Amino acid sequence: MENVVDCQLMEEKSNGKSLFTLIYFSHNARDFKHYDFEAESDMSGEVVKKVNHIIRSKIGGVRSEYLATKEKKLEKRRSFKY
Repeated sequence: MENVVDCQLMEEKSNGKSLFTLIYFSHNARDFKHYDFEAESDMSGEVVKKVNHIIRSKIGGVRSEYLATKEKKLEKRRSFKY
């Protein structure tokens, strides 16, 4: 769990299921990777909520690096739009 940096709800489907992604730092690849999961919508929401609560309660170096990388990517996208 120490390498997990984010968990996001990605898509809610009409069949009552949702997709969520778990983002983690891979020491082997030295990059951020993700796993995608599908579950009942209620369960997906609960998993995302709990994982993010755990992540935020133990903010560390890897998460800080991820947030900085994410912000840089957003800034690049904003600069290309104008």
